[in-house]
Amino acid sequence: MNTAEFKSYAGKKVLVVGGLGFIGSNLVLRLVELKAEVTIVDALTPHLGGELLNIAPVQNDVTVELVDVRSLQDMRKLVDRHTLIFLTAGQGSHVGSMEAPFQDLDLNCRGRLSLLEACRLEGVTPGIVYLGTRQVYGRPSSLPVDETHRTLPLDINGIHHLAVEAYFRLYHDLHGIPSIGLRLTNTYGPRMSITSMAMGVVGAFVGRALRGESLPLFGDGLQIRDFSFVEDVVDALLRCGQVVNVGSRVVNIGGERSTLRVFAERLAALVDVPVEYVPFPKKRRSIDIGDYVGDYSVLQSLTGWRPTVGIVEGLERTIGYFRSRQVNF
Repeated sequence: MNTAEFKSYAGKKVLVVGGLGFIGSNLVLRLVELKAEVTIVDALTPHLGGELLNIAPVQNDVTVELVDVRSLQDMRKLVDRHTLIFLTAGQGSHVGSMEAPFQDLDLNCRGRLSLLEACRLEGVTPGIVYLGTRQVYGRPSSLPVDETHRTLPLDINGIHHLAVEAYFRLYHDLHGIPSIGLRLTNTYGPRMSITSMAMGVVGAFVGRALRGESLPLFGDGLQIRDFSFVEDVVDALLRCGQVVNVGSRVVNIGGERSTLRVFAERLAALVDVPVEYVPFPKKRRSIDIGDYVGDYSVLQSLTGWRPTVGIVEGLERTIGYFRSRQVNF
């Protein structure tokens, strides 16, 4: 990542909501390297992946506010101090959203709406870059999927993220708050949660591999996905932060294309564990989107972004990070 491309971040007051979580903490480390003035907002909500250890290398260089983004009163005190906000907090489990839909509504919709309302009530219009999901598309009717593809989510999490995109569009049109939403695909890398399948198949596979366990692949594993290394996602966030004042829009992000089977086999070969094929659980099959490949040409045109870290390199760096922590997996 070329630091010279991001010199505008030096001295910029940046708020990272969810900055103790997986993607948020990786973003924070990069922002500190770029000499931004960083404030983190995180409630350390259980089971969402946030922990202070994630920012240990820069803990003395940032301000941490242990408050909940859903607290309108607290957020009103913070939004007027920052010209740029990265919103990386939220609940990302698709299966979890089906089992606890009201919790997903609260964590995703209410949290984002609280941030927007805080800006409206304080009369400020910071640029906001937020994380969304490819799940808003549902099962693709054609590949690659671009932003004009119809949106027909198959799960509660996807529905809520689609609603969030409408919130941001409305608050831009009515209150002038600019925003860019990134529709993420499978993101992996250092600091991700590796303890539960509910937080994503990639993290769960890495955790099992590090424990010496087999990798259970549902069905034949031939579903196509694109896999984004977290460093590439951070790069996209930073680039979007530089052009966020274009209005209100959502863009796809992408990565290296692979079947789930090939991804699992590459991971298994690196750690020397077996891959096993198991029946597709009914509750997962009902919300499985099939093949997905994202067209990220709009993001590339807007910011110059493109993925740079392939699957093998990304997995090697991920495994190396977790082994270096010397903790129980």
